[in-house]
Formats: sequence, structure tokens, C-alpha cells
Amino acid sequence: MLDRRQFLKLGGATAFATLFGGCEKVQRKLIPFVIPPENTVLGEALWYASACGQCPAGCGIVVRVSEGRAKKIEGNPLHPVNRGKLCARGQAALQALYHPERLGAPLKLSGPRGSGSYTPVSWEEALSLLMAQLKKVKAEAPASLLMLTEPARGHAGLVAGRFMKAFGSPHRVAWDPLAPDAMLSAHEAVYGVRDLPEHDLAESRYILSFSGDFLETGPDARLILAFSNGSRFELGKSTSVTLGKDGFASQKGSVGKLEPVPVMPQIASIVNESKPGSRLGGIRLRTLRRTISGLYPNEGEAVFADSAVLEFDPLEGAGKYGVEVEDGQGNDVFSAETAMTRVAISPGILKPGNGYYWQVRTLDKAQPSTVSYAAFVTVSEEQAGLRNSFKALAERSKDVANILLLAQMEMSLGLRREACETLRDALELFPGNAEIENAIVQIGCR
Repeated sequence: MLDRRQFLKLGGATAFATLFGGCEKVQRKLIPFVIPPENTVLGEALWYASACGQCPAGCGIVVRVSEGRAKKIEGNPLHPVNRGKLCARGQAALQALYHPERLGAPLKLSGPRGSGSYTPVSWEEALSLLMAQLKKVKAEAPASLLMLTEPARGHAGLVAGRFMKAFGSPHRVAWDPLAPDAMLSAHEAVYGVRDLPEHDLAESRYILSFSGDFLETGPDARLILAFSNGSRFELGKSTSVTLGKDGFASQKGSVGKLEPVPVMPQIASIVNESKPGSRLGGIRLRTLRRTISGLYPNEGEAVFADSAVLEFDPLEGAGKYGVEVEDGQGNDVFSAETAMTRVAISPGILKPGNGYYWQVRTLDKAQPSTVSYAAFVTVSEEQAGLRNSFKALAERSKDVANILLLAQMEMSLGLRREACETLRDALELFPGNAEIENAIVQIGCR
């Protein structure tokens, strides 16, 4: 039995443990934001505008970022290309950051080629192996090196091109698994123009697609944008329908109507606040049908490297243009912003006997950008020398046959503008000459 003294001791110890047992130091997680980044508030998400890089369309996106981590990607309703729409590939772009199967370290082949057996190595070891192999290839056969990348423009493409040039290898290959090369080749074979079609779905009444996922693998999000504004139907197996003036005149089988996907509620307010005449309210899909015509040099034409001039016809309503030139490896060699429709390239930028690609786009913010492009070549130094020598001979002789032969030589080199100038000058010397007039018509001189 407990006596009075033992009971008081036990009761006091129990009371002390009850009162002061909860005074232990509470474990708390310290968030390392002593000096937080600009505009960062813990617990509040921020939306950053950017451009999607999952395909060449370049759709506008907004990314929800919370405490420095990207959480969600949606289409930007203010972007003229997609106006808030975003395909599944763009929605899944976060997987490139957080997918558990992403490579976390360099891998070294540990088995025969094609076995798929790799061993993780450190960055120091990987870079050491890479440098050793590059030095070996550089000493034995530098031209055997091949660089395979995705299509890169801007500084990334410039750095890759300069590296391969300094290494001594011309083999830089840019490959995109989703590139529409087959479609480009098909349209070139059928229509003679290596370009993609632009379907005006916004003005289409009915669209029939035979097992073609044009919304996912189409040129850009403008198809999704136009298609989502109308009614979409999915026909079941063995279903037949008859199209009428205002819909289906008759149907047999199952027909399911697909509803358009609404804009995210978080950014829907931006769309609702847009007023007629504002940048968003003034966008019409029909304006995307505009094209910049009169490109020179156009497809298959040539220019002199040291006196190249790029020209195009003015576009109604456009006040500023951006002009860019790329070489055959995709490296930017020239760019300019101008209000003029004639841009001269300084000598030394273009190299003789090379192929180039140039494009001109409108830079007005009030409406969607319009782009036109063409591939051209520069005349080699040998070809330029022969042409100039024969031109001097023809000018001295002032013979119609020599002048027509000079124009034919210039056309064979792709110098259509120079050929037209030669024939016009000849027509001034020989007014009313039928041969010269016919040649001008055949060439299509403006």
C-alpha cells in the first residue's frame, strides 16, 4: 500500500510531467527564402507568358509557377496563333522537366552497340571520354564527325554551326521526327511549290477527315482554334449521314457531338475583358490568309553574293517587316527590321555557290503575323566571272543574237532579274524587236 508521503511524491511527479511534457522544441521546416526572388510570394502562383517549343508552330503559352516550380501549362488567349488553345503535346511539356524516366546523369554504353545496356557515369568522366574521342577523330578524320540535332535557330544553331566548321566537318544534320517532309514533297510534286497548305476551317461549312488526325499533327494550332468554334461530330461504325443546309438531313447509326474545350477559368477573365478594337478583339482568323507576294529571289532563283538585294511587295496595313536569312545548315546569317520593301545585304555575308533560305514577316502587333519565305542560291565565282565576261562582249557587239544568248545564260543560272534587265536594255536599243519582246513575255518580266 502507498502511504501518504509516497502518494504525494507520485502525484507531484505526474503533475510535473503533465504540465511540462509538451514544452519540447517543435520541429519546423525552414523554407530557404531569406531573400526571395522578385515577385515571389509563398503560397501564391504566378503565370509567365512564353512560347511552346514542342513543335515548330510556336503557340503562345502561359505557365503557372509556384515557389519556383512550373505546375501547369495552358494556351495564351492573347497570342494570335492559338488564342488560348493548346494541343496535348504542349500540355504534356511539363514531363520534360519532371518525368521520373528522364536521364538524370550521363550514360556510358556498357554492352555491345544496340544492346541498350548503359551505366551512369559522372559529368567529369563523360566530358573526359567525349574530349578524348573528339581529339582522336580530329587527328585522324575530322570530316567523319556528324552532329545530329533537332532544328535549332538563333544562337543555338549558330554555336553548333561554328563548332562543326572549326572542327572541320560539314556534316551537321538537323532532324525533326514530326517534320512534314512528306507533305512538302507531295505538294511540290503536285503544285510545284514546296509549301504547306493553309486550310481555312473557320470559313468551312463541313469538314470530312478520313482517318487524318489533322488537329494533332496539323501545321499549327490555328486548325484547332477554327475547328473548336464550330460543331464537331464523331460518326460511329457503319454510320451514314446526309448533309443538309443546316445540319444532317438524315442519319443512320450513331452520331456523337463533340463539345469544344473551354478556356481555363483562371485566364478566361482575360478573354472576357477584351473589347472590340483591342488587340485580342480585333483578331480575325481570315486575316491569316494574307500573303506577302513578289519575293525576290524566289524559289529556284539566284543572286550575286556581293550584291544581293531582297525585295517583296508591300502588304496593305503592314508598316514594319522582319527579314531573316539562314544558310543551308539553319544558321542565321542576316536579320533586319525595316519599313522598306527592299533590303540590301552587305558584301561578305553571303558566300558564293551556297544555298540559303530567307523569310519576311510582318511585325505589326495589331494583327497576326504574315510570313512568306523562299529558298535561293548564290552564283559561284566561276559562274559569275563567265557571265560578266560574256555580258561585256554582248554590250560591245550590240548584236541581238548575243544579247538573247546572254539572257538565256542568266536564266540558266537562276538570275531572272538580271535577264529581264538585259532584255529591257536590248529593247531600248532595238525598239519593236519581236524576238526580244517574245523573250520578255516568256520569262515573265514585270
